[in-house]
Amino acid sequence: MTVIELNSFPPLFERLRHLLSNDIEVYLVGGALRDLLLGQPTHDFDFIMPNNALKIARYIANELNAAYFPIDPERQIGRVILTKEDGERFVLDFAVFQGTTLESDLRLRDFTINALAIDLRNPLVLIDPLKGVLDVKEKKLRMCSPDAMRLDPVRVLRGVRLAIQLGFQILPETLVSMRQAVALLPKVSSERIRDELVRILDGTKPDSAMRVLDSIGVLEYILPEIPTLKGLAQSTPHVNDAWNHTLSAM
Repeated sequence: MTVIELNSFPPLFERLRHLLSNDIEVYLVGGALRDLLLGQPTHDFDFIMPNNALKIARYIANELNAAYFPIDPERQIGRVILTKEDGERFVLDFAVFQGTTLESDLRLRDFTINALAIDLRNPLVLIDPLKGVLDVKEKKLRMCSPDAMRLDPVRVLRGVRLAIQLGFQILPETLVSMRQAVALLPKVSSERIRDELVRILDGTKPDSAMRVLDSIGVLEYILPEIPTLKGLAQSTPHVNDAWNHTLSAM
């Protein structure tokens, strides 16, 4: 595995490290580390471990005086929501490995920039089996495996969101897989699609994201009414058709 040194962590992360004893195998993974590399603040932390994820999540919630939710007991996923006195909110998710090991878990993830981990027992090195650090530096969005999009089609929306939000280039082979997975979106729960869509609309360039979603065929599956706005003329003083006017209004 490739490792690099990290030298700064949010105060909450340091507090969590002290709450978990050195003999507990817990890893911080995913977007929080990506944001750390980019020098961006983060309020979402994902932790994975071999077992006892719900037990650890409840323990952390009790110690932080935070809310605890077993969001998927069957798959051992628990959520801790910490709201500070000033209203700042942190979401901490705890889950067991998707694979049999840490590395197999990382390889099952969506994009290489999210397939990063640090061991809380040794937080000064970053575990990077898929060269995600290089992709962060080169601003490239690359899928972790050829099956990544097919295994979870909502990653198509997430990929568009990340590319627009971070200003990253979606690599050609990843874009092809995203296009191929679009037809599988009806198999995804509407709640998960809604959550990703709301995040896109809440982003800095929702109009650009909508254009990308349209170009790869997503809108006809999740917002079938929207493409009908193309070419729909509007009365004066409007210049653009309803599609471009709507995106401009965004």
